Amino acid sequence: MSVIKRWIKIFITAIFIFILTLCLLEVLIRVFRFPHLDVEPRYFYIHDDLLGWKLAENNHVVLHTSEYHTDVQTNSQGFRDREHSQIKPEGTYRILGLGDSFTFGFGVEGEETYLVQMEKKLNDMTDRKITYEIINMGIPGYSFLQESLLFKEKAIQYQPDMVMIGFDVNDHVDSLEPFHVPYDGFLLRAESVQQPFIKERLFLSRHFKSVHLILRGVELLYEYLHSGDETSASKRSQEALNFVEKRLQIMSQISHEKGIRLVLFFIPHRGQVHPGWFKEPSFYRYFDDLEKRLSEICAQHGVLYIDLLPELLRVAQKGERLYFKADGHWNSRGHQVAADYLLGELKKRGIL
Repeated sequence: MSVIKRWIKIFITAIFIFILTLCLLEVLIRVFRFPHLDVEPRYFYIHDDLLGWKLAENNHVVLHTSEYHTDVQTNSQGFRDREHSQIKPEGTYRILGLGDSFTFGFGVEGEETYLVQMEKKLNDMTDRKITYEIINMGIPGYSFLQESLLFKEKAIQYQPDMVMIGFDVNDHVDSLEPFHVPYDGFLLRAESVQQPFIKERLFLSRHFKSVHLILRGVELLYEYLHSGDETSASKRSQEALNFVEKRLQIMSQISHEKGIRLVLFFIPHRGQVHPGWFKEPSFYRYFDDLEKRLSEICAQHGVLYIDLLPELLRVAQKGERLYFKADGHWNSRGHQVAADYLLGELKKRGIL
């Protein structure tokens, strides 16, 4: 056998083994439902000139992974909520909720989100002289920059009495440069859109979970190799928090002029609540420093700050699971604990 024929045979054998391995991997993934390998529905996100993206209006989709299966219905404004008039009804105390996927309610049904639970509890305990109305304007993937723009350009048009901002751990850093961008009906990581064969890779990811797993592994490896050391991460976080302070100052000024009560609460990472997630103490220091600086910024600009971490820790230490293990968002119990504690703090401080 000639050298060329031998190499051709090796090449064909290698291709066959590779395809067979992919097929076996595909079967294993579909049978055992590996966590968080489902692709979100196409055109769930659409382009927006000001905000980068928003949710498609009047859209019904099903979000599912191995951990949850939930229905999502958006209204005519692209929010996961019922229809609301911009003109506030007489005798109504209106609260607006801004945030990312935690506020939106990834992994839970609409009525399980902390905002809906708060609205129900408020109206159940009131003497009906006043009606409480809470509007969910949470959009998955939004940074604090996008939330502040949404506040200024749309939220205040709904005449809110209070605006609550759920601040996730990456909201400040994502404000410096987009972490996600809309592409072909999907929300993708910004760096992946710049890579070659994006359309082909997106097609394969949508139809073959084994390919999606491999590409996701490559993305995680890329993030790890380019994550930088503790010093650079801390420096970038501080830069981002300086940006957040400027945006929050603008929001505070607008709120003061319009008589709106502005509230911000920090949403802890699951690793802060459920021990064993972080292997290095530097991660805990990073989040502790972030929370401390956020509380200082809020105090300086007259924004009410609520710390959820002690209450989430107290409940978790009883053995209750508050976050999805793979997905990382609050489960229904996590939303319930958040709703009860936020409501309790607002009443304790005389806000409600």
